[in-house]
Amino acid sequence: MSSLDPYITLAEEELETSRLLVSNQRYRVAVSRSYYAMYYATQALLVTKNVTNRTHKGMIQQFSQHFVKSGEFPTQSVTDLKRAYDLR
Repeated sequence: MSSLDPYITLAEEELETSRLLVSNQRYRVAVSRSYYAMYYATQALLVTKNVTNRTHKGMIQQFSQHFVKSGEFPTQSVTDLKRAYDLR
């Protein structure tokens, strides 16, 4: 089991929960679960660079620094992550 596995599992669970909530028209809570799916997936990415953080805002900053500024992910991805964080 890699150090990514727990994060990927959590991201998948949150995404599935979000889908179920949307299908039941529970949109407000679905947004929150969607954010947490993004959060755990981003944490998995940061593990690949041996980056840790203590806060959600720190995670967003580290993602921007290590993945967006390097060009591995588009700028829109950090914008979407920030928006989901704000809406959760």
